[in-house]
Amino acid sequence: MAANTVSNMSNTGSNAGTFLLGLGIGATIAILFAPKSGRVTRRYIEKRMKEGKQVAQDMADQIRKDAANLIDRGEKTVSREVDRVYSAFDAGREAYWQSRGDGSTTNS
Repeated sequence: MAANTVSNMSNTGSNAGTFLLGLGIGATIAILFAPKSGRVTRRYIEKRMKEGKQVAQDMADQIRKDAANLIDRGEKTVSREVDRVYSAFDAGREAYWQSRGDGSTTNS
């Protein structure tokens, strides 16, 4: 499940890069083939660049949130597994001392 989240985060980063590349290409084409005046074209491009910047910022914010959630889940999983290892170790130690036949659970 964690690998799936990492994959989704990777896809989000890839999508952001693709979006920004497309934005740059689109702006260049708009400048080259714009049938409108330079002033109107510049305003249009400025508006689109601001929109693109906001989309990129939103994507970056989402990536940060996803990363924070993934880290939190990872920490909880590690903590849970450490607890399981300690429990298994304690159970093994208990079984060892009981198998010695004296029934004592201490190493004295």
